[in-house]
Amino acid sequence: MTRAVAEIYRSVEEASGRPLANGLLQLKGVIEVCFFRYQVRLRKSKNAGWESLERGSEALITAAISDFDVSPFTPDERHREFALADHAEALDRSVFEGCEWAEEHPLARELFKIDGVVEAIFEGKRITLKKGRCFDWDHISPAVMQTVAAYIERNS
Repeated sequence: MTRAVAEIYRSVEEASGRPLANGLLQLKGVIEVCFFRYQVRLRKSKNAGWESLERGSEALITAAISDFDVSPFTPDERHREFALADHAEALDRSVFEGCEWAEEHPLARELFKIDGVVEAIFEGKRITLKKGRCFDWDHISPAVMQTVAAYIERNS
């Protein structure tokens, strides 16, 4: 996809000269396109649905590259799922891929204050976190549990 470590485009203007990036950014709801050596990653707006983006992006990628595979996300050892207590209110589906994205949500903001947390996904009564490669779940998990418990207590 690219010879660089990563190429990131956030506007059609930035993507001029890159037809695939330009086309992907024109799909309704796409706010960022990241090219890695063997992967394209799309970031969508909160209100955009994945179904239409998947169809549109697959068509553009197929036209640009004949040999590719669309694969769903599969968590690895860097991801861990945490369940909310039964009495806790379900969380809206949200993805936070860094501190800047987490600023608007009180729980996400607190989770990103924990050393090692690099991504948070909220979905109903589940929180999926991704840790940085140099961090250990043995140190992160207790702080996560404490942060989530405090959030539930404040919001119950």
